[in-house]
Amino acid sequence: MDIHLLNALGITNCALFRCNSESDIECLTPELPWLGNVVTIDENNKLQKKHIPSIFLDDFFLDADEVWKGETSFTLSSGFWTEHNESQVLRLEALAINSESGSRYLVVKNVEEQFDEKRKTLQAARELLLSHHEIVGQHEYIRHKLNGVLRKNTRLQKLVPPIQQAIHNLETGVVILDDKGGLILDNKASHRLLLCNSTTPSSIRVNELLTDIDAPATFLPALVQRKAPWQGELYWQPVDDYGVWLQVTIHPVLQGDELTHWVYLLTDITHIHNKEESVLTASGMDSLTKVANRNLFTDTVRRLVQEEIAFKLFIIDICDFKKINESLSYQSGDEILKSFALRLQTFVGNSGFIARIGSNEFALVKREDTFNELTSAEYIEQLVKKLTQTYTVLNGSEPNLGINIGEANFPPTLPVNRITSSMC
Repeated sequence: MDIHLLNALGITNCALFRCNSESDIECLTPELPWLGNVVTIDENNKLQKKHIPSIFLDDFFLDADEVWKGETSFTLSSGFWTEHNESQVLRLEALAINSESGSRYLVVKNVEEQFDEKRKTLQAARELLLSHHEIVGQHEYIRHKLNGVLRKNTRLQKLVPPIQQAIHNLETGVVILDDKGGLILDNKASHRLLLCNSTTPSSIRVNELLTDIDAPATFLPALVQRKAPWQGELYWQPVDDYGVWLQVTIHPVLQGDELTHWVYLLTDITHIHNKEESVLTASGMDSLTKVANRNLFTDTVRRLVQEEIAFKLFIIDICDFKKINESLSYQSGDEILKSFALRLQTFVGNSGFIARIGSNEFALVKREDTFNELTSAEYIEQLVKKLTQTYTVLNGSEPNLGINIGEANFPPTLPVNRITSSMC
């Protein structure tokens, strides 16, 4: 079908160029009203590569030329970008096409509708992430509150009725056991999530949960030894017609070095898991770690450069991660990656942008005006301390990670630095 007819029908809204040679690029759709904001065309409808108004498209030609020089069929996308002028804002995408027939084309697409759809997808992803972080935050709040109460009253004998009632009505499942595993207190939500009944109370169910997910016998003792909670996501299917994704916190309560209680917190996150993989992938998020992926990272850096915003870029590489996968299992490796990303996100908060850009490589983008008088060295020192603290995984192992951190700056006025943690 003719490109002009497609445009007339509103099926597509794109400019098409045929590349006859490096210096002869013919525009087949010169009548598009927005095209003059992006390219310059002479009276013979030839594109003037030396006079391209769009800085982004001018830069894209460097990669497009390599595609057109190739011998194989290939299509390169620029990703979405935005052009501003006095009267309108354009959302655009460029494609460099090397067809099977040997023809070379450049397509510049007006992607306003697709951009709006992506923006909606991003919003859905943000809402899912906020929901998940809210659940994690709720667990942390409840854990700290219960820890304080249990330290003051080890048997809950003097626990006032309002506190008992508050626990009973929480939407988060709560199970409190003594140091021997005997049930002290639970609530309605835990009964629902753990399928409790008169013969299988929550104290038995949490042990079944740990057994079903193959947690080793060393897992709980390791938490006591480290005096630290474990937090993660688990899929549990105790019976054929019931399966649930749970956000779980397991917290040992200690008086000095003596264990007094176990606190289990559980929240159903099945609704998040059912939606998040497709939404996160479509929106540029990494489905494992719930942070941005490489494509969204590239788009973010490109936008900052276009807008001439000064920033620092830190590339963070986990040392010898292949050995961790081989020695602990890939499941444990994934668990560590999720914990690593969560620590990084917690450390950065809203003052930076993080992404997973490789299997064991992360990027952190931080604007110059957000360092609050910290030097790069001081910031990196705090970052290394946060990311290299001991990790705990379900198989009972407690790996310490070593990391490499590379630093670059925009504008590039300073040399690139590379920092290696002491455990590499």
